[in-house]
Amino acid sequence: MQTDDPRLTAIEVDGQKLHVPSPAAWTALREDPTLDGKPLGTLELLRAKVGATAPYPEIVAALGILHGRVMFYELLRVEGLLYRVFVEAVFCDHCGHRARISATPGMYTIYIGCADIEAARERGYRLPRQSCHACKRLLERRRTVWQVND
Repeated sequence: MQTDDPRLTAIEVDGQKLHVPSPAAWTALREDPTLDGKPLGTLELLRAKVGATAPYPEIVAALGILHGRVMFYELLRVEGLLYRVFVEAVFCDHCGHRARISATPGMYTIYIGCADIEAARERGYRLPRQSCHACKRLLERRRTVWQVND
């Protein structure tokens, strides 16, 4: 697939051009896992991540090209703005409760490709932090800013 394919929506986040695949584009990328002739890399991990976040419209999966490689990015939509996050399933440090899915802006690698890494990270760190749904204490270790629980 080429980055000018109409099934991709070009966006800019933190000074970096990214491409948001439509569901039809993800299907095509499964068949031919390349973007502008560059391989998508860890395809199984990518499939798992996209599949896990698909039910949540506030999580946006995007692709970017950086130093000749295709990079995968997860973005969190908050009040119409997009923030870089790492999607995981956080455990509470206090009671051990595990969220079904959660997001943190605290992983340094998600900022690779930003025009200004520190400004982008600070932007993400201004998002309100979440508390554990079980014990109601602040999720401190992973700086969780979004979560879904059973």
